[in-house]
Amino acid sequence: GGRMPAKEAELACLSEAVPEGCLLSCFQELVKVKISRTPYKEVTLTLHLLPTYPETPLIAEFASSSLPDALLAKFKEAVEKEARNQTGYPQLVKAVQLVHRLVCGNLLISCWDEIRQAKTLLGGGLGTLKLSESTGSIGLFVTSAGHTVEVTLRVPDAYPAEPVTAEVQRSTFPGDVTTSFMLRLAEQTNRLAQGFAGEASAACKPATGAQPVSGVVGGQHGEGGWLGERAKELSKLKVKKAADEVFVDLSSRGIHELKSDREFLHQFANVRGSHEQRKDRRRLVHVQNKQDAEAAAARLAPNLSSGREPLRSVLAAIRFVAEEWVLRMSREPCQICERLVFPPLATGVTEGAECSTAGCEGGGGGGAGSNCPPFEGHQSGSWSLDGPYAPRCRRS
Repeated sequence: GGRMPAKEAELACLSEAVPEGCLLSCFQELVKVKISRTPYKEVTLTLHLLPTYPETPLIAEFASSSLPDALLAKFKEAVEKEARNQTGYPQLVKAVQLVHRLVCGNLLISCWDEIRQAKTLLGGGLGTLKLSESTGSIGLFVTSAGHTVEVTLRVPDAYPAEPVTAEVQRSTFPGDVTTSFMLRLAEQTNRLAQGFAGEASAACKPATGAQPVSGVVGGQHGEGGWLGERAKELSKLKVKKAADEVFVDLSSRGIHELKSDREFLHQFANVRGSHEQRKDRRRLVHVQNKQDAEAAAARLAPNLSSGREPLRSVLAAIRFVAEEWVLRMSREPCQICERLVFPPLATGVTEGAECSTAGCEGGGGGGAGSNCPPFEGHQSGSWSLDGPYAPRCRRS
């Protein structure tokens, strides 16, 4: 036989390369592929092929229930740029491979919008982010009044169903202060993954755009609601059906006549066959619905224990470190003398070290440059929280 046309050969190659169930449509004018890593990292890619393809580059279209539109727009730009570079050559397989790398090879894709908001939050010299898409790590550096905290956030593959974890790399605050805030951070991220907003409710949002569970909506089950109207319609149908009923003679004579009526028997056979077909269809629909329900349950399995939709925690974690920890502690006054508990540090000086700043007595328990007596437990390493996480100084 003759050689297969170029476009048909490319479609055949794509059909072999894409796993079963992921290739939704494969025609000469349109190709649709679903690429999914987790329920929170999935896209549906539609590629439109013009009659002059491949001399005319393909057109990409993206849809996703979990990823933001701004990110999908960047995907579209990247795919169509790659297609333009391959003008005159096959483009389908390379386009699908590119999207697969973008979705499955980037562990930070599920928190892309949070990272963008975090960069805005850290603007003005408050801090910086160092991202590693292949390992899913976020290096967070926050500084205020000379106080510095470096934390590494690690985003798991199943995020946000699994919580982001944090590891402190460097801190100019006392060890007990650092430990206290890291424990609070871990508790917060774990609760967000379980669907509890808590104190981070302003910084987090649901992981997906899931709609509320369907049910009876308030105000719709009264007299004026759609259920009342439906009941009236059914009542009318019952009355009409009763008026249209035909009397059937079920005596022995009548049954004998029906058995002899060929036309009636033929109609009865057709009705019975249609009834069996309807039963078969109902069974298939039931099986399909059961499979869909099991698949949905499997996707939500990490959160079945809490029964809540997981919440995103990357932005909440960054906001906690930047605002609640570094900014607040560097500005927190003593509740007794009203001086700063952690006065500003000179650049490059760690907490408790000798400081050459003018007027600083250096290395005091109340911090460099502080006239406040040492707060309780600072030098002994048993720093305790009191009130709204504010240490009290101790006067002798």
